[in-house]
This record gives sequence, structure tokens and C-alpha cells, in this order.
Amino acid sequence: MNLKKYKRAFVVSIVILLVGVIAYILGWSTLLTVKQIEITGTSSQAVISNQLASKEITLTPGMKLARVDIRGINRSLSEMKWLDTYSIKRSWISRDISIAVIEKTAVAKAKGANSQLLYFDKNGEIFKPISAKQIALQSSLPLVISDKNEEADLAEVALLLAMLPDGFNELLAGLDGISIGKSGFIVMKSAINGKSVRINWGRADHVAQKIKVLQALVKLPENKAASNFDLSLPTSPIVS
Repeated sequence: MNLKKYKRAFVVSIVILLVGVIAYILGWSTLLTVKQIEITGTSSQAVISNQLASKEITLTPGMKLARVDIRGINRSLSEMKWLDTYSIKRSWISRDISIAVIEKTAVAKAKGANSQLLYFDKNGEIFKPISAKQIALQSSLPLVISDKNEEADLAEVALLLAMLPDGFNELLAGLDGISIGKSGFIVMKSAINGKSVRINWGRADHVAQKIKVLQALVKLPENKAASNFDLSLPTSPIVS
């Protein structure tokens, strides 16, 4: 009976010792410290590093690998609206911390409150350009103009862009400009089949129906030379 107790006590002691050794190696030993920090997918690594620092997230070579705040980094990156996707990896073997990001790509620009420059991505999400790559696109992006200059108008455009199907990538690729009148109607200047067109979407409602109508209209032989499509009333479209 005593022998069993001794064996049990011995096993418990070994387990406690192993846990202590592992905890020491992970938290205090220099055996598992960060060897390298790599940020890929953007030339604006300093922007990301500064954002992490502003959140009091420590990320430096030589720090304990186990003490890297992966959740905190994830949370901080999620607040960077100029990023499309991101991932963080901690390698216990190479002792590297890898942050891989993909920047959002703008398809149009607008001026928000206080003339602040805003971008729209292909999903209709509005974001402020941050990286050098995004800022460099400023002069080449088509402008979204609102007669009322209200944020609500920009939200309507964002909704429209978000609902355009993948088959309409040509509209985004050939986008020349978007304007919103006082009526709230959205007018897009773009290209279909290499030809310049003007599309009056009306308001950003019944978008799926309007897209189907537009797809049907452009296929009709009699509309081959058409350059104006008024879809504000999808049940009674006007083509000229």
C-alpha cells in the first residue's frame, strides 16, 4: 500500500517538475525567444509596427516567444480598415513571428467630411488610404461626386458596389466616375464590352433586379450602339 503511495507521489513530482521546466523554458529561458519578426504583403511595415506600439503590444526580437500577444495583434490588425486580409504565425521551431497582410485595392475615391479622402474597394467597403501603395493610386482613381456631399450618399454607393456580381468586373475595371444627384440617384460612367456607357441606377435598391435587366438589355442586338441605360425604374428601363 505504501509502495503505491510512493509511486503515485513520485509520478506527481515528475509531472510537476516537467510542468515547471516547460513553463520556465517558455516564459523565462533564452532558449525560446523571438529570433525574427517578418511583415509581408505591404511596404508600409512601419505603419503596422507603430499601430501595434500604440496599443502597447510589444513585438521585438529577443522577447520571450510565449509572451507574444497573438490575440492582441489580431485585434489590432482588425482595426486597420486599409487591410483586406491578415494572418499571424508563431513558429516554435524557427522562433519567427510572421505577419502576412493583403492591402485593400481601391476602385474609386471620394471626399468625406472635412474633405477627407476616402476609398471604395470592390466590395463597397469605405476606407482611408494609409499605405504608400494606396496613396499612390489617388490620381488614377475615378471620383465619386455627391451634390449634397453627405456620408449617406457614399454609403449608398458602397452598397451598390458591394452588390455588383463578379460577372460585372468590367464595370469596375472601366469605371470613369460616379455621381449622386440631389434626388439620390446614382449615375455611373463606365464601359461595357469596351464601349463607354452611362448607367442611371436610381437609388441603391432592387440592385439584383436592375443588374438582370442591364444584362438582358446589353445582349439585345438593337442596343448594340446604346450608351445610356436608365435603370431607375427596372420595370420600365430607358435605353438610348
